[in-house]
Amino acid sequence: MSNTSSLTSILATNATLVRSALADRLSTIVQIVSLAVTAFVIAFTLSWRIAAVVVATLPLLIGASIAEQLFLKGFGGDYNSAYAKATSLAHEAIANIRTVAVFGAEDRISLQFASELNQPNKKAVLRGHISGFCYGLSQFFAFCSYALGLWYASVLIKHKNSNFGDIMKSFMVLIVTAMCIAETLALAPDIVKGSQALGLIFGILNRETAIHSNDPTSNVVADIRGDIEFRNVRFWYPARSDFTIFDNLNLKVSTGKSLAVVGPSGSGKKNRTSPARALFSTTVYDNIKYGNEEASEVEVMRAAEASNAHEFISRMPEGFKTQVGEKGVQLSGGQKRRVAIARAILKDPSILLLDEATSALDTQAEKLVREALDKLMEGRTTILVAHRLSTVRDANKIALLQNGRVVEMGSHEQLIGTPGSLYKQLVGLQQEE
Repeated sequence: MSNTSSLTSILATNATLVRSALADRLSTIVQIVSLAVTAFVIAFTLSWRIAAVVVATLPLLIGASIAEQLFLKGFGGDYNSAYAKATSLAHEAIANIRTVAVFGAEDRISLQFASELNQPNKKAVLRGHISGFCYGLSQFFAFCSYALGLWYASVLIKHKNSNFGDIMKSFMVLIVTAMCIAETLALAPDIVKGSQALGLIFGILNRETAIHSNDPTSNVVADIRGDIEFRNVRFWYPARSDFTIFDNLNLKVSTGKSLAVVGPSGSGKKNRTSPARALFSTTVYDNIKYGNEEASEVEVMRAAEASNAHEFISRMPEGFKTQVGEKGVQLSGGQKRRVAIARAILKDPSILLLDEATSALDTQAEKLVREALDKLMEGRTTILVAHRLSTVRDANKIALLQNGRVVEMGSHEQLIGTPGSLYKQLVGLQQEE
């Protein structure tokens, strides 16, 4: 699976197609086949002459009925793809509605949206005329078939080859059967899609991980000390296999020590997941307890105090029962990070990964978060991904990455005292800013 969106699409869309194909469509096919066999037997038993004529026109009737259903369903074109650009623009505008409002770009977005609709609107009008003409043509063929059958029925009645009741019963049974067959054939594309989706769905269900957690031959690590070592690590993203993130990366962090990872943009230091921004749309209490579901209320309170979060939580109208909103929107950046730190304290991990933990904060918020982090880091192996001097200078070691490799390693004093070091240049640039 190349990315999360494709996996989500398969599970959301193809699972529905499989259910539709197996449950709805196949049961319909069985029903229609049974009906067709029964109808043919009845029609030919009642009046084989009219039955033979109507059967001869069945392809025309079925074709007309299929065309009618397809055009009524929107066979004239794929409107989802036609409106893709307009939909994408609307999605981006809604997702970034605050930015749109701040810059007063509502009218510009509306004009762009209307512009994106012009081309598909012209295509829709053209397809509408084509669909209308084809629909009328299909109806013409259908009624011609009815007319032929009824005309021959009148001939049979005139010559007294059969009675009126048997002829009309035979005629109507076959007409209804033709419509049912057409309905089944119109559903054939959905059945084919469902069959194709089966392979994709079972491909996901039958996937096996490279490392099995329940493998009896694997070693179970019960006590994590916190020693971390990277040996000749090479890494790249599947979507960009031509661009190497890590090229023979070598790093080592001892138990209870801290390592700061710094470097220019594109050096490979960035972490893709930031728990300080992954708060859930529930209460503050539940967000903290997410670190340990077995924790007691007292333990949650202590974790909040240790993270400097208890004070602002207590000032809230509902205290720990306050709803934080989607992604913690009701909290400030510093408050969200202190809640995340409380969660980490409750988890009591041996290893910490802190990604820009104090970035984009004001001085007071940074001070509170910094104090909470110092408590959290005590006795734990910590890797800090950061560029702010206040965050990295106290680390036991600092590793400077460039082009996926470690080019400089040492404490802040060692690196800053090395003439011409890249770290010293970065510090100088930051001080100028």
